[in-house]
Amino acid sequence: PELIRKTQKFTNIIIIALDNVPSEAIHSVAALLRTKLYNYQLESRTKHESIVEVLWQGSLKKRMEKAAQRNATHVVLIGEEEIERCVVQLKDMETGNQKEISFEALLSLEKICDFLDLPKLDSGLCRNDISEQP
Repeated sequence: PELIRKTQKFTNIIIIALDNVPSEAIHSVAALLRTKLYNYQLESRTKHESIVEVLWQGSLKKRMEKAAQRNATHVVLIGEEEIERCVVQLKDMETGNQKEISFEALLSLEKICDFLDLPKLDSGLCRNDISEQP
């Protein structure tokens, strides 16, 4: 699994809902990440593959174990507190580092590239607003 991650251009994000977060909020974050990663693939002109998946069942520990089994590169944690503060927690599964990211930052492809440690796009190609999609 580690060899696959290092040799392929691949991002696998697992979203885990904590507490009683409304499913609409989780699905909105998942859809936004899917769109941004698809835009990244188009703009970088690479075959960078990405998966964004939501895990609903089980304890946090079990879902984190399942994310590791599925070779997740990152886990997004969203709880009631995060929703109230308009943030998500992003955990890098390789390093174990965790960052807090605002909903506003999720709208920026450039910031998502930074958070996910993806190669930078040429400045002329990076679109920061969904409305700018071709």
